[in-house]
Amino acid sequence: MNSNLILSFQHSGWVGKAIVILLFAISVISWTVIIIKFGAIRKAERTSKQFLRIFRNSSSENVFNLHIKGDEKYKFSPIFQVYKQGCEKVNSIGENITASDLKYIEKTLLSSVSDSFFNLEKFLGFLATTAGVSPFIGLLGTVWGILNVFLQVSLQGTASIGTVAPGVAEALITTVAGLVVAIPALGAYNLFSNQLRVLSIETDNFVGEFLSLAERKLVRAQNL
Repeated sequence: MNSNLILSFQHSGWVGKAIVILLFAISVISWTVIIIKFGAIRKAERTSKQFLRIFRNSSSENVFNLHIKGDEKYKFSPIFQVYKQGCEKVNSIGENITASDLKYIEKTLLSSVSDSFFNLEKFLGFLATTAGVSPFIGLLGTVWGILNVFLQVSLQGTASIGTVAPGVAEALITTVAGLVVAIPALGAYNLFSNQLRVLSIETDNFVGEFLSLAERKLVRAQNL
């Protein structure tokens, strides 16, 4: 299989070789993004679950002043980042929290969510573009190779193997290269998108929990 691909590459024209090299470069970048994003999203999921377990097991009195051991590792968690931003605002306001303060806290939390997911979603667009464009780049080489086949046949008036082999090789190798690049990129993009969608729902739910606790603090302050 590999030897056939190498042979096809060797017999293809300069356009086919240029397209294969371009697709190879795109593939290297694509796999780099896949590996980096796989680790980042996995850390975000794992640390978010760990923090949520700590948060939900804490008492409501201390929920805004949690001292988490080794909290540096939770920096990858969007939920923890939201918690930190929210606690900073709540603790800066103090006990005399008001309804307008709650709205301000809510805006802060939503802004933190957007910032966290912007970093996690960065470069996913490249994977989507790679999955969509790579087959067409390969198709370009295919069409070019077939065009060369017909051109050589028309010029030489014969369809010998020596005449058609370079064009056929060019057509086949670019098609294969385009699919080899596109399929992993598409699979990774769909996987990461689903993972981030679930994490986004969990983060939105946490925002609701946090605001509910802040609202209870408001009610307690009003009753004093």
